[in-house]
Amino acid sequence: MSLETKRCGTCGEVKPVEAFSKNKAKKDGLQTACKACSNIRNVDYYVAHRDQIVARTREYSINQWDKRKQSRQKYYLSHRQQLADALRKYNEANRAAIAANKQKYRAANRERLAAQNHQYHVLHNAEILERKRAYRRANPERFKVYTQRRRTQKRQLPDTLTLADWQRCLDYWQDSCAICGRVASNNLSIAADHWIPLSDPDPANPGTCAGNILPLCHGTGGCNNSKKNHEPVNWLFKRLGSQAGKDKLAQINAYFAWVSG
Repeated sequence: MSLETKRCGTCGEVKPVEAFSKNKAKKDGLQTACKACSNIRNVDYYVAHRDQIVARTREYSINQWDKRKQSRQKYYLSHRQQLADALRKYNEANRAAIAANKQKYRAANRERLAAQNHQYHVLHNAEILERKRAYRRANPERFKVYTQRRRTQKRQLPDTLTLADWQRCLDYWQDSCAICGRVASNNLSIAADHWIPLSDPDPANPGTCAGNILPLCHGTGGCNNSKKNHEPVNWLFKRLGSQAGKDKLAQINAYFAWVSG
C-alpha cells in the first residue's frame, strides 16, 4: 500500500489520504475512519442524542454569553475597516440578488411588517420626530433634494437631481436667489424651485432634474413664495418688468444650457 492511500477502519475500503481527516495523535496523522464513515457516525450520534446536545449547547451559550459578546466586540473594533470593506464589496457584487431577496421577503411578510412598523411608530413617535428634525437641521440641502425628488416621484416625472447637482446650482448662483440676488438670512431661506412647475400637465415636463431647478429665496416677499405654480416666463416679466425680465431669462437659459450640456 502506498503513502497516498489508506484503508478505512470502518468500511474497510482503501481510499486516498484526502478522504481522511487529520489527527495528530495517530501514528500516520490521520483518523482511523474515512470522512464518509465519520459523517455517518456523527449523524447517527446526533439523532440518538439530539435533546442532550441541544440542551448542552443552549446551556453553554447562556453561560458564555457575556464572554462571547466581549470577544465579538473586541474582534469588531480591531477589524472594523476590514469588515466594512468586505460588506461593501459583497453588497456591490450581489446588489441585484439582495434587492430581489428583500422584495421577496417584504411581499411574503407585508402585513406583519406593516403591523411592526405601526407599533414601533406609536411607541416611539416623539423620538422619530426628533430624529427627523435633527436630520433636517444637520442636512438642509440634502433634505431639499429628497423632498423635491419625492414630490416628483408621486407625479411619475423624471427625478434625476442629486445633492451634487443642487450644490453646483448653489455655487453657480453664489448661494443667492437666481431672480433677485438676495441671500439667506434669519427671515429668508434659499429653496430649490422647479422653474417649470411639477403641476404643468405638459408631457415633456422635465420634473426634478438639474435643468429645471433654480435657487429662489423663500420667506417674506420671497420669489419662491410669489412664483408658486405660475407659468415661469409670464411670472418673471411681472416680477421684474419687461426689460429686466428678458435679461434675467437670458441668464437662466444660459445656466440651463450650461448645466445640461
